[in-house]
Amino acid sequence: ETLADITGKKYDKTAGALIDGVREVRYFAIGYRTKGTDGEYRYVWRYKGTFAIPDETSKTEDDGTDSDNQELTFTGISTTHEFGASGACKGLVIDTRKNGKDVATFFSTVLTPDKLTE
Repeated sequence: ETLADITGKKYDKTAGALIDGVREVRYFAIGYRTKGTDGEYRYVWRYKGTFAIPDETSKTEDDGTDSDNQELTFTGISTTHEFGASGACKGLVIDTRKNGKDVATFFSTVLTPDKLTE
């Protein structure tokens, strides 16, 4: 159901089936963090992007079942939205090494340049 939601496909809850057909392209903002070699983090918001339909292959005609599972790819897109603080942008990065920003609530809501405070 989640895969259908983020890829814009249809999902039949009664049958538990993902309907493979024409999809509705949906845009998302995603937040994540990356860890540097020094153990400190960079926190990132990407404001607009889409998830690609994942590929999946499997082999079942032998004594076992081999599957490569699925991998989701998110592609960031430049937004045309103009933020008051900075104009148009793709994302926001806070590096905890640079300013000691409190990031305890970073993922509570999408943080935009307009929501930054000193």
